[in-house]
Amino acid sequence: IRLIFQLVNSVAGFPHMVYLLSYDKDIVARALDDVQGRRGAEYLEKIIQASFSLPKIDKLRLRRTLFSKLWVIGGESGFKENIWHEVMNVYFSGLDSLIRNPRDIIRVTNALNVTYPPVKSEIFSPDFVAIEFIRIFCPKLYTTIKSNKKYFAGPNDERHTDREELIKFHNAWLENIDEVMCAERLGFITIVKDNYIIS
Repeated sequence: IRLIFQLVNSVAGFPHMVYLLSYDKDIVARALDDVQGRRGAEYLEKIIQASFSLPKIDKLRLRRTLFSKLWVIGGESGFKENIWHEVMNVYFSGLDSLIRNPRDIIRVTNALNVTYPPVKSEIFSPDFVAIEFIRIFCPKLYTTIKSNKKYFAGPNDERHTDREELIKFHNAWLENIDEVMCAERLGFITIVKDNYIIS
């Protein structure tokens, strides 16, 4: 980010040249703070001659776009009705908070386009969709789940015999979510807690 804006600033004086920059002002300003002595916003004001704020994309439109893509990934006829209902339950139980812009949709559906078709007949689709969301947006948490299968997989009565140890384990990872993406979007934690943690 810093290099791009420094480059624009260094060649901005060329005649007959217009630059169109699409960016998140807060993110860019923070990135420029390091080289501008905490004055990234002021630096932007100096090199951007005219700025326009675009409206935030409507959440309903994001959902419609995501669901249409998920339906296609489900196969020629989409997910079966009962499975689609379960996918929606999982999504609105916590995954919805992970989708905030079109890029998020592209990231997760690109992944599912590759990972889902080869295993769709061997897995429970709603669970697979949920774990892919976690893998894409919170890779450290995904690694925790993958590396500690005995705490997450299987029926409650077979998962682990020591209830106190199980609760201690889940409380530990819940307290140590340090990924920025996850910290900002903790709504999805509900789905993990509801499915894997004994209360």
